[in-house]
Amino acid sequence: MNQRFTEDAWLDAHIDTAIDLYLCSGIKLMGLLQSHDIDVIVIGNGSDDPGQDTQMIYKSAISTIQPIRLRQAIRGDQAPVALHGRPRPVRKEL
Repeated sequence: MNQRFTEDAWLDAHIDTAIDLYLCSGIKLMGLLQSHDIDVIVIGNGSDDPGQDTQMIYKSAISTIQPIRLRQAIRGDQAPVALHGRPRPVRKEL
């Protein structure tokens, strides 16, 4: 399978998902995956204001992307994850 197709399919499936994004320099960024194209990924804090705390990161600078729910499942975390200092709402299953 084409690498670009696999990458785009994975990113499309994780739009509006909380992620940990690690840069090649070792810096860790957290946020909601908002959009992507062939060269960049846009993450934000989930604010309704489109320009508020939005970051555009070149894909060439990214080492790893991990959905936060996956990290919680691996570590067994039960507490909601805070995104940029704002507590994440807890969804109750019916």
